Amino acid sequence: DILESFFRTVKYEKSEDDDGRTWHQNVSALSNCANTLGTLKKYKHQVRIYKPRIIKVFEYIVPTRKDGSWQQKEDEPNTMRLLAEMSRLLYWICRQSTDVMETLREASSSEPAARNLDHVLEALRNVWNKCVRVHEDFRNKQIDDL
Repeated sequence: DILESFFRTVKYEKSEDDDGRTWHQNVSALSNCANTLGTLKKYKHQVRIYKPRIIKVFEYIVPTRKDGSWQQKEDEPNTMRLLAEMSRLLYWICRQSTDVMETLREASSSEPAARNLDHVLEALRNVWNKCVRVHEDFRNKQIDDL
């Protein structure tokens, strides 16, 4: 219950007045929390995960403008780890779901009337594209180092 509450409430957005230290601690702690919840879910323990939080984190790490173009953000190791742990958590949630489409709708909003599958799919597409770009950057770096 404490883990689920922490997952739902910890701040992951970097504020202007933050010296960076608190933000790094929060993002690292949220990554660990997502990893632990994902492991519990993997082994079929009952946990209540606030699914819209996952999509909000995806949107924070991989933001897009209203016109659909990318907003460039630096890829800090902490945010990339958070992206990986949140992706893993969503994977285990979907893997054990009996209705994946409904699970994804639930991830869009806690309000049933505001649920929008397109919103979730756009966030997932953006995460996928970012992962492909990062993979290509790593591969190009390896080629350059040869």
